[in-house]
Amino acid sequence: MVTSKEENLNWQDYSVSKKVSLDNYVEKLLLPLALYKQMPLCHEAVADFLQRPQSERVELQKAFFKELDDSALMTPYCGFIAKTKLDALRSDLEIYSRCMLYLARLAAHGGAFTIEQDKYLKALKPERLAALKSALATSKLNYAECPDGQRLFAHIDRQPLYAEMGIDIMSSGDNLVLAEFQVRYTSPYPHLLAKFFDAYKRLVPDLFERFKPQRERFADRRVLFIETAYEHMSSIMDGAPERLLIDAWAYLENYGANWKALADSANMTYTLFDDFKKEQNLTERKYRRSNIFVFNQPSLHLLDPDEAVFQPINSEKLETYPELAWPGLARKVCDGSAYFLNSPVTDLINDKALYSFLPDLAALLYGKEPTLPVIEAVPAWSLADPAAPDRDMLEVVRANQADYVITHRYLEGGLGIRVGAKETEEEWSSFLDTFVADRPYLYVYRKYFKMEPDVALRLLVSSLGQDAQLSSEPEMAFTDTVYGRFSPDGHITSETAWCFGVFAGDL
Repeated sequence: MVTSKEENLNWQDYSVSKKVSLDNYVEKLLLPLALYKQMPLCHEAVADFLQRPQSERVELQKAFFKELDDSALMTPYCGFIAKTKLDALRSDLEIYSRCMLYLARLAAHGGAFTIEQDKYLKALKPERLAALKSALATSKLNYAECPDGQRLFAHIDRQPLYAEMGIDIMSSGDNLVLAEFQVRYTSPYPHLLAKFFDAYKRLVPDLFERFKPQRERFADRRVLFIETAYEHMSSIMDGAPERLLIDAWAYLENYGANWKALADSANMTYTLFDDFKKEQNLTERKYRRSNIFVFNQPSLHLLDPDEAVFQPINSEKLETYPELAWPGLARKVCDGSAYFLNSPVTDLINDKALYSFLPDLAALLYGKEPTLPVIEAVPAWSLADPAAPDRDMLEVVRANQADYVITHRYLEGGLGIRVGAKETEEEWSSFLDTFVADRPYLYVYRKYFKMEPDVALRLLVSSLGQDAQLSSEPEMAFTDTVYGRFSPDGHITSETAWCFGVFAGDL
């Protein structure tokens, strides 16, 4: 099997207008009744759906599509979780989120080069400290290693640090494990969660009357965070900045798959990443002499792939869009005339090599041991030489294929991930020999977590701190709704995953 050595996550053509059709989905979304009994968190609501005949569930499915009218393929299923149980889960996730922001700040400022001065991390056991140093030092999203990194972070340190994340949790029944933070790519969006709530309440009013769930309020809290950051930047910039939202996900006809609602509610000009033609970028021309305040999905090194600034990152070709760019945008950030939500600092939160240190940091920084486990990650590289694979671990993973998942440290959406239990032996060995052995510092090994049924859960969180140094604890806001995706056809992908909502109520 021949495998290409370059993997690119390409968002091009997402701005093409598309409309979801009911024709191909209704029958596929009628899950076997046995699956309903295994849905996580929300057994109290399952009995209701088990009693409904198939014909009624078909009609419910059609009604959900009519109510929502967007690209979120909902099922005739929703769940309810006790508010106390959701609060406990969010408490763990808040601690883990704060620890990831802490690590992102360290990595952005040089990681292993400043870690010796950190009073908390020096308390780690020597072998854990060595592994953390290696993970931070090898991060290819470490902007401090870029030629203009010091200029970049000199300005970022004086700005409010805003981060928005989607936190993914894998489940096997009620056994949960923290799987991934996703910065920027946080679909479904908060306005869609509110629509989920309203649609379900209209279609299954008896359940909502019984459990009295609280309505989703996250979108309002997020806009308040954005406004607070804008007011601060207006006070330190020479003139109030223009508000701009850059969207990398856009089915314009599908309300639930774009950021237009946020742009409207936050009084921002809405524009698409696909429209940034390198040779004639009309947006760049319009804002060339203006201060700008940007809500962005694409990373800064994608918006402006300036090799002189971002050579260490772009040389890895993690993503590439040759015809798209906003030339000079990185320089505007460096000179303080552009402010980004999310900050470039938060790119490091995508680094899966850092996740396994979260329980250590929770104990060191907050004196707590969260009950939610974090999926363990083992470096694919040798700590002595990150350019070389850890040969012993490579052979362990090769010989025990069904027990492992190979995961790219930064890529999302299933790209750069191989699940041993789902691969042929030839595909598994080919990926190890072609990708991992060639650039081991881009990969980690994870133990396989069998999801039965194949369900992933997500909560959204927004965070705003006074500065990138995190000298004060950042404020955080979480969604009140747990968003679920499941696949009746095997391992979850964007093509096979169907959606449901879990609402916090009085149980």
